[in-house]
Amino acid sequence: MYANIEANYELKDKSGNKLFEYDFIVTSSDLHEIIVVEVKGNYEQKKISVGSGSEKQTIDWFFRNTYPALKNNYPNPHNYQFRACYITSAYFTVEANTKLKEYNKTKFKSSSLDVYYDRDKLFQLLKEKGMDKDIRNIKTHFKKQS
Repeated sequence: MYANIEANYELKDKSGNKLFEYDFIVTSSDLHEIIVVEVKGNYEQKKISVGSGSEKQTIDWFFRNTYPALKNNYPNPHNYQFRACYITSAYFTVEANTKLKEYNKTKFKSSSLDVYYDRDKLFQLLKEKGMDKDIRNIKTHFKKQS
C-alpha cells in the first residue's frame, strides 16, 4: 500500500491566517482515500466529550469544523474519498463513544481504520501491529495523574 502522510498540516485563509491544524493527513492511492487523523495525547483519566461545534477539544468540534474545512479545501486531484479518524490516549464519555460507534457505520470510516480509537482500542491496534514499544511509551507518558 502506498500512503503519503503529512504531519502538522495547517489550513489557512486567503490572508494566510491559520484556520485549523491537522495532526496527520494520510493519502492512500491504493484505497483512494484521504484520512484526516486527529490525535489527542491525554492523561488516562481524561474523558473526551461530544461537546458542540463551538467547543474545541471535542468530538463535534472535529466532525463539524475541522474535518469539513479540510474536506472542502484540501487539494484532491484524484477525487479520493475523505475519511476521519479520532485517536486518543485517554477515553471518551459514554455519549461520545455512542456517537463514534454510529460514525463508524458511515462514510467517515476508512476501509483500513476505524473512526475512533480510545486508549484500549489504540493499545489493541498497536499490539496487533507489533508496536509494543509504543504502548509502553503511551503508558509512561500518559498515565493517570496523581
